[in-house]
Amino acid sequence: MEVQISQLEYKKLLKDSLVNTDIMRNVTITQIGLKFYTKNIKRMSKYEITSNSYIEIIRTISRQFKYLEEKGYSIVGLNMDDITVIDDEIFVILNPDILYKIMEDKSIEIKKPIKKPQFKSPELTELNKVPGKIHYKTFYYSLGSLLEHLYPNEPGWTKLRFFIKRCKNIIPENRAMLFV
Repeated sequence: MEVQISQLEYKKLLKDSLVNTDIMRNVTITQIGLKFYTKNIKRMSKYEITSNSYIEIIRTISRQFKYLEEKGYSIVGLNMDDITVIDDEIFVILNPDILYKIMEDKSIEIKKPIKKPQFKSPELTELNKVPGKIHYKTFYYSLGSLLEHLYPNEPGWTKLRFFIKRCKNIIPENRAMLFV
């Protein structure tokens, strides 16, 4: 069953994932994207990560993704520039091109060739023909890989290590975004 979603619907979904989760307020949709007011905005690749950033990355991106997941959508993988940093404390995904509808069998279908993201799951790495299906929790692995890249071998960060370990479970069904 093919589901066609317009760019406008994706924009509305992203807007709702920010507003309905209290990550941001006063976000509106325009013809070219989302509109909101901020003092400072950067792509994550241009942002200087601090030791406290990982808590906000986990908090805001997990909250946004859980909303998208509840609405039946997933994200196939991440590049640094897919994450936008707002006012040095809010980390969000604003790229509608990486959203995919979750199918009834808990997969996402890749229907056309994509440029594989920097932070991707093993099942996306192994996908070598389209159309193809991968588990919707591919995003969990991507987020874990991103955090591992940002904070390699930080001593004493047990909570972060266990979060990454749960995200990067080799069995997609067993992946979890749980920060204890």
